[in-house]
Amino acid sequence: MTAYSRARPLRYITLEGPWTNKPFRLRETNVRRAMNRRVLLALLFVGLLVSLLVLRYAPGLLSFYEGVGKTWQGIRRAWGTIYWFVDEHGWVNPKPSGYSVWSIGGNSFEIDPDEANDGICNLHGEVTDAELTPECRDFRGNPKPAFEVEYEVPSGEDTVKVRAGVYYFDFVIKLWTSYNDKAESDGRWGSIDVILKVTVQTFRAEGNYSNFAAILAIECWNLKYGSYDDEIRAVDDLESFNQLDLPPLERCVVESPMPTIGSEFNYYVRDGDTLRVLDMSYAAEVEEKIRTGTMNELLSPDPRLPQQVWITVHVGEFGPAGCPPFTAGKNACILWLVRVHVLKVDTWLLTRRLRIPLGAPVGGRGRFISWRSVFKDLFGIDMPDWLAALLGWGFVALVVIAVVVIVLAATGLLPRIVRGLVAAKKALRS
Repeated sequence: MTAYSRARPLRYITLEGPWTNKPFRLRETNVRRAMNRRVLLALLFVGLLVSLLVLRYAPGLLSFYEGVGKTWQGIRRAWGTIYWFVDEHGWVNPKPSGYSVWSIGGNSFEIDPDEANDGICNLHGEVTDAELTPECRDFRGNPKPAFEVEYEVPSGEDTVKVRAGVYYFDFVIKLWTSYNDKAESDGRWGSIDVILKVTVQTFRAEGNYSNFAAILAIECWNLKYGSYDDEIRAVDDLESFNQLDLPPLERCVVESPMPTIGSEFNYYVRDGDTLRVLDMSYAAEVEEKIRTGTMNELLSPDPRLPQQVWITVHVGEFGPAGCPPFTAGKNACILWLVRVHVLKVDTWLLTRRLRIPLGAPVGGRGRFISWRSVFKDLFGIDMPDWLAALLGWGFVALVVIAVVVIVLAATGLLPRIVRGLVAAKKALRS
């Protein structure tokens, strides 16, 4: 057994054991320095790992900004059975029996309820980032309420001034089909409801009458559909949706899409594995009072002013064989422009300005950040994808190289490597 003793307190460590013929002494300062290097090495390694994870999973991590968030929840078939994508805690559920594809992400999904190359075609869904509408931003891009009211409410012997505003956030829901084989090109989805969870996110975990947020309404602001092509595939934000030119709505693509333009979604609360209807009448009253400037009551967090709501989008006879001849052999696609009415008492602390590129994981695809979007949104520079990727990943490479050099220097390996390279160079010359 190795024995440890100190010849001089706080200065030397004496090591004795069967592996040495005589005691071996180390300066304690050297030991401490070596330990500090190991700690520094561990911290740098963790920092590098976190940086790489942020770059790879940036879309998911950026969801911690204040504002509106959305996640796909499940699909309800015509016979009433709900196939939940995630459980109540947000963890992805296992693939149901009979499904050949079950790829679930927060902003996207792809499912195939039967054989991979036969039966019903695959169903895809994506949601874009929620953005404040132009009327809800000032000239600097900061949040500005569409309607606002200030009022005083009694609080003990004094009065409290409260400012409440209504903000609009828009995002796009996109559903489309795909088929792997000619046998699937004749298939279609019958009557289905796809379930989406919408939340309003703030940094105040427990709000009060002076600072909180809630969802007041969710409505369909626009609706477009057609066959899925490169133009529709490129829709990843509000600007590209508005530029999308599709055939008139009377063209047959899908039966009974709901909701339609100008109507609100159906509101629900998830109760275990079922959906319970949510009454939003009080929220509508609050928005009307703020809009008309007649609000004179103390607003506070209330179950009738929800921070999260489950909504559904409905389609029928959806797929390549859904409405011949327009979509026969083609993949159908439908897009809803969704407007979320949000109540915010007080002001926002940190809303998202950097648009998150659409393309969350579907199948084996990764959630890599779009360097083109980064340069365009941060610096106003629009450049080709290849050039943006070259500059972006070149910067990442420089950061990684700098971290490696720092680690080698901290561990004392860098001088040895340099001396080894110099010696090798001299040996080659001789």
